[in-house]
Amino acid sequence: MNTKRNIKFLEASDIHLMIANLPDDLRGRRDKAIMQVLWSTGLRISELLSLRRRDFMAGDPSKTRELSIVGKGQVQ
Repeated sequence: MNTKRNIKFLEASDIHLMIANLPDDLRGRRDKAIMQVLWSTGLRISELLSLRRRDFMAGDPSKTRELSIVGKGQVQ
């Protein structure tokens, strides 16, 4: 039995192009933020959908922030 999966990944240049071509309106900026978070963190869609504003807004806004996600297996 052949268990080889035919998985194709997007190249970084493809992702940059998709993000760059989003409109500069409210929805476009939202979609750009969503795509950047997904691409830079490797989150699953379900993990992204569970994020709340407080997950991003904690702490001093002038400092680098960390985002801690509890994913599969409940391991941080």
